[in-house]
Amino acid sequence: MTSLPRLSVRNRVVVNLLMWGVLAGGGYSALTLVREMFPESRPNLVLITTPYPGATPSEVEKGITLKIEEQIKDVEHVEKIESTIREGLSTIVVELESGFDDINQVVDDVKARIDSIPREDFPREAEETVVRKFEPKWPVISIAVFGDLDDRALKQYGERVRDDLLAIPGITDVVVSGTRKDEISVEVRPDKLLEYGLSFMDVGAAIEAANLDLPGGRVRTPGANVALRTLGEEDRGEDLRDIVVRSDPAGRQVRLCDVARVIDGFEDTDTAGRFQGKPSVNVVVYKTPEQDAIRIASQVRALVHGKLGEPLQRSWRQRWRARLADDGLQAIYERAAADPYPPAVRLGLHTDLSRFIEGRLDLLQRNGLWGLLFVGTSLVLFLHWRVALWVMMGLVFSVFGVAIAMKALGVTLNLMTMFGLIVVLGMLVDDAIIIGENVYTKVEAGLEPELAAVQGAEEVTWPVVIAITTTIAAFLPLMFIEGRVGDWMGVLPVIVMLTLSISLFEALAILPLHLAHGLRPLSRRGDGLPGALGPIHALLVRYRRWVAHVGDATIRRCYERVIRRSLEYRYVTAAVFVAAIVVCACAVAAGHVPFVMLQKMDAETLTCELKMGVNAPVEQTRRAALAVEEAVMALPELKSVYTLLGASLPEGGMGAAQVQAHLAQMFIELTDVRARDRSSEEVLRELRERTAGIPGVRFLTFTAMEGGPAGAAIHVEITGDRLDDLVAVSAAIREELSRFAGVHDVVDDFDAGRREIQIELLDSATALGLTTRSLATQVRAAFHGLETRKVQRGREDVKIMVRYPLEHRRSVYDLESMYVATPAGTLAPIVEVARITEGTGFATLRRIDQDRAVAVTADVDENVTNAELVIQSLAAAFPKWTQEYPGVSLRFAGQKLEFRKSFGSLKRDFLIALALIYFLLAGLFRSYVRPLVVMTAIPFGFIGVVIGHKLMGYPITILSLIGMVALTGIVVNDSLILVTFVGRRVEEGRPLFEAVLEAGRSRLRAILLTTITTVLGLAPLMAEQSFQARFLIPMAISIAFGIAFGTVLTLVGVPAFYLIAADVTALLRRAAAAVTLGAVGGKGGTATWGSR
Repeated sequence: MTSLPRLSVRNRVVVNLLMWGVLAGGGYSALTLVREMFPESRPNLVLITTPYPGATPSEVEKGITLKIEEQIKDVEHVEKIESTIREGLSTIVVELESGFDDINQVVDDVKARIDSIPREDFPREAEETVVRKFEPKWPVISIAVFGDLDDRALKQYGERVRDDLLAIPGITDVVVSGTRKDEISVEVRPDKLLEYGLSFMDVGAAIEAANLDLPGGRVRTPGANVALRTLGEEDRGEDLRDIVVRSDPAGRQVRLCDVARVIDGFEDTDTAGRFQGKPSVNVVVYKTPEQDAIRIASQVRALVHGKLGEPLQRSWRQRWRARLADDGLQAIYERAAADPYPPAVRLGLHTDLSRFIEGRLDLLQRNGLWGLLFVGTSLVLFLHWRVALWVMMGLVFSVFGVAIAMKALGVTLNLMTMFGLIVVLGMLVDDAIIIGENVYTKVEAGLEPELAAVQGAEEVTWPVVIAITTTIAAFLPLMFIEGRVGDWMGVLPVIVMLTLSISLFEALAILPLHLAHGLRPLSRRGDGLPGALGPIHALLVRYRRWVAHVGDATIRRCYERVIRRSLEYRYVTAAVFVAAIVVCACAVAAGHVPFVMLQKMDAETLTCELKMGVNAPVEQTRRAALAVEEAVMALPELKSVYTLLGASLPEGGMGAAQVQAHLAQMFIELTDVRARDRSSEEVLRELRERTAGIPGVRFLTFTAMEGGPAGAAIHVEITGDRLDDLVAVSAAIREELSRFAGVHDVVDDFDAGRREIQIELLDSATALGLTTRSLATQVRAAFHGLETRKVQRGREDVKIMVRYPLEHRRSVYDLESMYVATPAGTLAPIVEVARITEGTGFATLRRIDQDRAVAVTADVDENVTNAELVIQSLAAAFPKWTQEYPGVSLRFAGQKLEFRKSFGSLKRDFLIALALIYFLLAGLFRSYVRPLVVMTAIPFGFIGVVIGHKLMGYPITILSLIGMVALTGIVVNDSLILVTFVGRRVEEGRPLFEAVLEAGRSRLRAILLTTITTVLGLAPLMAEQSFQARFLIPMAISIAFGIAFGTVLTLVGVPAFYLIAADVTALLRRAAAAVTLGAVGGKGGTATWGSR
């Protein structure tokens, strides 16, 4: 069978066309890849939402949530059912088992089960239940519409901005927030109802009857069938004033304007938005997984600059891309500039996450280019310049090839894919270095270049294939890490494996051709190169000869002295290495090298969640929010701040916004990280200090929008049947956490103490024909409102609500003064048919797997304490609380739970990687023992990992552990080269000791060079001082220091262990021979271990 190197040399045209095709296609693919912060994660969640307008959380729980939970509790493949119950809304999240992918099957099953519940089992006022799979949506950029405008004008221009954005190709999801829905409110005066003997139901029925738009059949004409329609639907409030509510036989009529005031305004909520301290409406642009965040943000900025008459600002990269292909930004800008908004309308861009994405991608690209430069320089310094040139060309080919693969597979350009390319940068040249060095050695020996290229490549094909395969085998299991970290990191091993595979193909199928036609023996002359290249080449030749005769010789002499002593005292050498591993393990266990789940990243967008007491009026919430806003506006790093009053938006689109008067939320955007001296964590620390002690605030938290697998550092779930017990345990946990220095933002999600007015029907009311449902319906209509119907106004469905005026809905006295209608048509005072008392209820209820639940969360300042230490201390108190409150269960969730999932699967993946590597090595060596000798290099890498983190001042993170798993396949490559060479020398008849010594001496340069290129590829990232790179550096430290120390220890330790293994094998054979001789009087034989 013809080998790839031989085919390569024989088919010059085809190979060159392939190379140029990949370079051209890779360049196009790299420019058109979708860019985002992190890989899109689509959790296996099913969302069930049921609106029940006006109902308290207790009513929603009893009427909706409990019935749905009971019906779906035994659906297959469900891991957890979590319910959140708020005023007027039930939200149930069904989490599926890890690894189960057919989410549509579960959605259909849940829908069928809910549909099987009789409609009459639900409250009449409850709206339709919606079941859907959860599709996370992430904002890209926001536009604040603000100025000296009233609420109606702000909303109109907010909707106009939305329409203008949706007209841009590629923008598909725009949401206007911070405004209220339109509503026609029919405010019925209580005295007029009593005067005319009317009830809310009478008024509502009159409006509904008059407000009809019904089909009336068709008229058949000779030309066509014409539809008939009875028109009666009014979409303006003033059109309702003359509706007849009642008329008598004498012709007297009671019109709606006689008993009510019709207000065409907004729904009765307290939601409002503020931007830079002024009233505003917020327009948020979201992206789908297939859309490019940076492109969308650029389009939005072009529109805003055009509307404001400002010049279009474009980065050099955007201008360069526009020259290659029109990006449409100029056209968007010109259309917007031709139709500007009035001067009173101001637009402000904020929460621009594309800046965050672009900054981090630029950071990694810059470090990648520096790494490329370092790798290229090291190749030129240690290899023939032609070999170095084609090795570098192979690296470029591999990167462009993986860009084509990413485009074809739908993989985006994000932090993980970029980091994967940086990780593999130095490894890509390893196979080419081995082949190139071997080919050049044969050329120097006088072989014709074409023949040298074929023979040199064929000789090392299998060692190179096995070396690359072992690295792939180490990265392969990382694709199956569980939890959110696995979703986040899963693409990294894919990129590494694709790039290494393409690199291997290039080294065997393309590199031999270039070496065959471009390689010549080393000489002092410039090889006829023109101009200044000749002297440069001559200088490189002299340098290479110096390296070969002076540098290499000196290093080899030093190494030979060390290796000879280590082999002579091999048991001492082994003991020293084992002791080093034990010391490093103890250092980690004792906390001298700390461990955290993830290193915090710097952020340019911060969020603030403010929660007052549940009974706080919106004005009190506004005053507290303004106090926080004042502290934020004083930040020198501030770029913009958007405040949402009376509401809180969910993260990632999980359910609906929480609209309550005691809530507020802020989005704080900082200046670019390169333009400020403080990290976002330092800014957060200052904000917490400045805003401490604001009157009436129950909880106030500040967090950074970092992206990736976020979540509170400490998250405890408390579940049980008795809510009082859950609240007591929650208070105890919060008190315990408050004792730790460095622990902040300690909050729970339980809102109790909400004032409620409770109405109980008297026994005497049944004689009048009243029921609890009819009484509740009338009270609800008076104070919440009776929805008569909806009218279409543009894109919005506008409700027509009948209720009391605001001044008659303020106190208990208004309720006690109310009259209710009886089935007989009479009106009775409510105090005569019902008992009215005051009590307390809940603003929010949570349930997990049909138990009540309360969560306590907290964050940790890593400069003060370690989350793991706090969690261990807190866990020690769990038995005390569960004993004091029987029936209460406690468990850690959030980051801790995700770490358990990820770490558990990582241990499994590590064992799988070891097994795969052993299997590959055993197949290569055809031995059971020699693979174990090769794999002794793996724990040596662990020494480097620990020392590296200690020297660099970084904690070990989950990314460090992932780097250690990947390291297993990398560090064995040098050991593999060494052991393979020993085997060859033993087969040639050399004594084992001399074979080991010669193997170390002869392969020293190749091993050092492959290590140097890998370390140099990661060096720029490890030296990066930017806040933005901190979370990625631990993985780079694991790989770089692991390889560096692993290589040094491999060159000394592996030969010692090789001889120890030979000693043990020989000892066992002698013992077996002695037993055999003693048993049968036979004659023992000898064998050479190193050849087997």
